[in-house]
Amino acid sequence: MITKQICQATIQSLALATLVACGGSPKTTVGPGAPPPPPNITKTQDVTQTPAAQEPKRELSKDAKSDYQAALANFNDNEKGGWNDAACRGSADKFGAVAREHPDLVEAKFMVGLSWERCGKLGEAEAA
Repeated sequence: MITKQICQATIQSLALATLVACGGSPKTTVGPGAPPPPPNITKTQDVTQTPAAQEPKRELSKDAKSDYQAALANFNDNEKGGWNDAACRGSADKFGAVAREHPDLVEAKFMVGLSWERCGKLGEAEAA
């Protein structure tokens, strides 16, 4: 009889410890440091529209597009043919020129770093 009482007390203690360790009751706390409640999404809302997709479309000039496409074609040729130091430097220089001429074209700035990364030159990639 004593062992049955000890066993029940142990089980109750473990259940209480588990409840406390898991945060206790399922009620949410409100106040500083509490996470915000989840958004209310109804079936009529389009959940595929993220805030990024709702941003206004950026207008790029024809020159910016063509300059970027030329540098990208060079990058893709290097992807197919293989990278070496000269290919990395050439690709990074082409994208660097595009980035300087079209400062709003952040993709060109990213591609400078990616060009250096392809040859394992992480210092140059991070600096870019």
